Amino acid sequence: MRRLFGSALTVFASVLPVQQVNSLPLPNINQGELYRDLRTELIDLGWQPLSFAPGNEFDVPRNEIMRVEGWGEVEACSGTGLGFCLFTFEDGRGNRLSITTVNNSLGFPVAKRHTIWGWRYEPVN
Repeated sequence: MRRLFGSALTVFASVLPVQQVNSLPLPNINQGELYRDLRTELIDLGWQPLSFAPGNEFDVPRNEIMRVEGWGEVEACSGTGLGFCLFTFEDGRGNRLSITTVNNSLGFPVAKRHTIWGWRYEPVN
């Protein structure tokens, strides 16, 4: 068992530096943080917001974010419940970072709107 753990640790340690070399740095991303603050930090680090076409007339939350905030990287929004929205960035090497937010309606005060719920990093294979 010790040998297996040691091998796994060696593989993880050898992969980690490669991933860092092939990707832009990632800031600390915390649930409850405001997306607008993280967005600025990501762009400052070199991450590029992807651009998606506006949706149809039924895609109200997403279209509203694009119109009011000017954030073209909003890929999708759910229309019910917590109102999750997905924002997507790329680092120029094909690595992607997706941020999920809640409280996306204009009905929320700006200080609580677009709160981070979670995130996912997808490295190029």
